[in-house]
Amino acid sequence: MANKTDKGTATGSDLTPLLNKATPEQMKAFNMDRELVRFMFDEAFYSHILRHLSKIEDTTGQVPTAGVIADKEKLAFKLYWNRGFCAALTRDKMRGLLIHECGHLIYEHTTKRRMEPHIVANWAGDLAINSTIKPEWLPEGGLIPGKAFKPLTAEERKSMDEKRIARYERLSGLIASLPTHKTQEWYFERLMEDDQIREDIEDEAKGAASIKPEDLRVDENGNLTDKDGNPVVVVPGTTDHHEGWGEVDGEAKDILDQKVKDALAEAVRKADSNNQWGSVPHETRSQLRKLVSKEVRWQDVLKRFIGFSQSTSRSTTWTRLNLRNPGGSTGARKQLQAKIAIYVDQSGSVDDTSLSLLMGELEQLSKRADFVFYPFDTQVGEGVEFRRRRFKMPARTRCGGTDFQAAANHGDEQCRKGAVNGYLILSDGECYKPKPSRYRRGYLIVPGRKLYFEPDAKDFVIQMTGGKEEN
Repeated sequence: MANKTDKGTATGSDLTPLLNKATPEQMKAFNMDRELVRFMFDEAFYSHILRHLSKIEDTTGQVPTAGVIADKEKLAFKLYWNRGFCAALTRDKMRGLLIHECGHLIYEHTTKRRMEPHIVANWAGDLAINSTIKPEWLPEGGLIPGKAFKPLTAEERKSMDEKRIARYERLSGLIASLPTHKTQEWYFERLMEDDQIREDIEDEAKGAASIKPEDLRVDENGNLTDKDGNPVVVVPGTTDHHEGWGEVDGEAKDILDQKVKDALAEAVRKADSNNQWGSVPHETRSQLRKLVSKEVRWQDVLKRFIGFSQSTSRSTTWTRLNLRNPGGSTGARKQLQAKIAIYVDQSGSVDDTSLSLLMGELEQLSKRADFVFYPFDTQVGEGVEFRRRRFKMPARTRCGGTDFQAAANHGDEQCRKGAVNGYLILSDGECYKPKPSRYRRGYLIVPGRKLYFEPDAKDFVIQMTGGKEEN
């Protein structure tokens, strides 16, 4: 039995490469170029960011997992990766790893001023990024906000003293209580506001320093042990390499930061124009837009939705009779036009101010599209055609609950019949998620509210601003 000391513990940063260690056969078969091509098809947004990094295989052993660094000499970013680690990952976990590394670049973790204690800043950085990644895509040993550490087994408790158990459970409880989608600075402040938690994190790092990874083993059940077979408790931590961060300053920092901003702005623009965000959550998309622009006009997103929904109409034309062409000849005129159905939530969540905002914008867009309004609650009412300068929203005729599926079913049927090219659901967003649609669909969310679920990747979310909630 091992002594009940801190030498029976280690952090995720030490154990991640051990928990994800490839066999010689896996290492031989691994091809990073193939993984990057897969990533390009899976994650169009992040792939654009990744193109700005040099990918370098580490053969020195200094990078046990993977890591992004800023090269202040060559004014470039580099992604170092370890074959033994990467070859052991599934396709999804490789995807999660590459998203994680892109996140460090996007949020300028590699160049911003080094925060102390550095181990706490590392935890905060990983918590911020891992919020945006599906938990099942993350390599073993990572920190995930809202997710507690693995419960201790009876055998593990026997190998630990009471102080160590209490520390493990304190950290686990705190991480489980943290919300997702916050910044590194927010998580850092939260971890630092409790002196006991800060000491716990630092003590974990010190305990791990006394353990040699080569003395650790993974048994047949996937549990860590020392070389004598005694259990070793895993304390999740950073899953990648963070060395060299915060060492860039002055003009080099300004140049590198601008390179990141330019790459991010281009990636956001392309993702918005093509609606190819990959797995980026809706909430994260909003954060990314704010990083590249002080304000993203909801009207512009609405215009893009209509532009994507346009279809081509063809009409026959005749040339004027003339001496060269006495019999006349036919031609064709093509015109792009969209017809959009707008489903208005009648549960009371859409006020007159929000409707006025939308009507004002539709006046400008009616040259490019025709609109038809449908009131809905748990059922859909009769449609009303929009007419420029002469449209008046009909009086409220429904007052039940809100069922997005009712609107979605009706919208899908209208699209299937060719009656409309796409549809929008105008609401406060407080409803359960409808089934995926094969047609162009979007959610118009009134000012001061938000969509209460993660939309499908191809769906648009148009967050309106300018209502009375913001005055």
